[in-house]
Order: sequence, then structure tokens, then C-alpha cells
Amino acid sequence: MRARAAVHPPEPAATDWLDSEPGLRAAAAELARVLRRGRARWPVTTALALAVSALAVAALARKPPLYRARAILRMTEGAFQDTRRSLARGDLQGYFTQVVLGADTVLPIVRDLARERGMYAAELARGDADAVAAVREDVSVVVFRNFFLIAGSDTRRTVRIAITYRGPDAVGGTALVERLADAVVAHERQRHERATESFEREALAHLQEADAALERLDRELAELRSALAGASRAQRAALSVQQQRIEAQRRAYDAARARARQDLVAAKAWRASPVAVELAQLIAPTPVPAQARKRRLAVVSVLALLALLPVAAVVVGAFDSRVRDAEDIERVGIDALGHIPKFPGYAAGSLADRVAARRERPAERAAAVTAAGVSDRALRA
Repeated sequence: MRARAAVHPPEPAATDWLDSEPGLRAAAAELARVLRRGRARWPVTTALALAVSALAVAALARKPPLYRARAILRMTEGAFQDTRRSLARGDLQGYFTQVVLGADTVLPIVRDLARERGMYAAELARGDADAVAAVREDVSVVVFRNFFLIAGSDTRRTVRIAITYRGPDAVGGTALVERLADAVVAHERQRHERATESFEREALAHLQEADAALERLDRELAELRSALAGASRAQRAALSVQQQRIEAQRRAYDAARARARQDLVAAKAWRASPVAVELAQLIAPTPVPAQARKRRLAVVSVLALLALLPVAAVVVGAFDSRVRDAEDIERVGIDALGHIPKFPGYAAGSLADRVAARRERPAERAAAVTAAGVSDRALRA
């Protein structure tokens, strides 16, 4: 006989481990349970929230207040700049940031402030790089442009450069931004003078070159005209072509000399024009009144307490391992048969009662011994 093949029951389909994980409802129910347990121990929860909020407020109170000082520079487009075009804001931002926060600008000012007020003295003692980095953390440069320019008007576009200090030293911060602004104005004045001198030298060189070329062409033209007087008819045709070429070159050099003279006049006028960057406004920080600081600390303490109360309830409820209701028994897999509410005398025989009884027993024994001694003496008498 042929043996029958063993028949095995089908294996259950394998489920993903994600299917066995509790969902959002289970998480919300667990959080609600923990909050209930934290509310049940409200003295501990309130004490924990008060302690943490007090530490936060104390840390905030010990932190020195930050002040903000600002110097605003105004940059006007030059008299010979094309008013239809302007520099990009990113280019201006990068340029002025490099000028204001460059090591050549920052280090002399930081050394003076460290000697006068002790500002950035610790960073300067560690090295110039640390001092420059500390200033760059406290100082920011922002560029604001004026796009509202009426076409055809003589008004030129302006740019505002705000140098802002934010730190604990109000007086030193004001001095820092003011000196940085003065350094920027001095830097732009020197750049203006260098650019003017370069422009003037270039225009003068072009003018001298045009004058020399015109002088040479005039000599060649005079020689050519004298040669034409005694030349034959065949030679005159070639000399006429050469004369036309020299006259064309002379006209080109005349135009170049005129442009060079205009550039020279413009360079002299540019030298006399004012610097395009100037200090427009210096905003000194106003100290925060003590009463306002106290009110702010009070508001922060109340908000911190309200925010920390739920967190403290969760922490206390999560670390509370005592059984308080039937739900706690069911969580460990034990079925709860019922619940007996509190009644008069429900705490009889509890740990607190036994400890209190032990504390009272020595006094009762002493009283009993005293009574027994009195009775013995009375009987003997």
C-alpha cells in the first residue's frame, strides 16, 4: 500500500512588526493615564514645576541684559554714475560687510576699546583672530536701498547701511558702532581720493598722447603739402591719398583730445565733490528700567510655571510605580474584580497608623509604670 502524505495545517500568515505596535489612540490613552497619576500627586507635581521654573527665572535674571546700538550711514550715488543702473544689493552687502568687519578696520578699534573700557580684553588676550570673531558675532551690517527714484529727476538714489551692535555693554557698543562708521567714512574718502587721482592721471595721459599725436600729424601734413607744391601729376594722386589718411587720423585725435579734456574737467569736479558715504544717524541704546525688568521676569515666571505643570505631571506620573486604581492592575495582566471606595476607618491598620502607634507606645508604657509604682507605695503604706 502506498503511504499517505502527512497533511499539515496551513501556517498563519506572518504579520509585520508595525502591525503589532500600538497606535496613536494607545499613545494618547497612555499619556492621559500618566497625567491622571501626576494630578493625583499634585503637591509633588507643583513643587517640581515651581523648582524648575524658579531655576529658569534665576538663570534669566542672572543673565546680563542685551543692548542694541546702531549707526546708520547714507551712501549717495556719485555725480558721474549712470542713474539708470545701480549696484546689486548683494554686492553692496558683501562690500560693506568686508569693509566694516575686516581685520584692518576692527583690530585698531578693539585695541582702543580694550584699553579704555576693557571691552573684548579677554578675547584680545587670546589673539587677534578671537577678538575679530567676537566683534563679528556682536555686530551685523544690513543694507537698505531706495528704489523710489523719479525718472528724469536730479535726485540720486541713496543707500542706508545699518551697523548694529547687540551685546551687554551699552556705552561700549555705541562707541564701537560710531567708530566703525567713522572708519567706513574714512575708508570711502581714501577710496574716493585714489579713484579721483587715477581718473585724473588717465585723462591727463590721454590728453598728452592726443597732443603729441596731433603735433606729429601736423608736421607730416605740412611736409606733405610742401611736397605737393613741386610734385608731378602722377605723384600728386598718391600724395592726395596720403593727405586724406593723415587728415582722417587728425580728426580722430581731435575727438580723442576733446574727450580727454572733458574727462580731465570731470576728474577735477569729482575731486571737489563730497564723499558719497556719510554718517546719517547714531542711535544709542536706552537702558531697560528696573521696574520693567521685574515685570518681565514675573511674566516669564508665570508662563514658565504654566508650561511646566503638564511636563511635571507627566514626569511624576511616569515614575510613580504605586497601584492607585483598577487600571493599574489591568496593565500588568491581572483582572480587577472590583473597587472598594474610601470609607470611615479605611486607613485602620495601615503603615502610617502602625508607625504612629509605635511612637505612642513608649509614652503609654512610661505612664503605666508610673501608675503601677504609685499603687505599690499606696498598698505598702
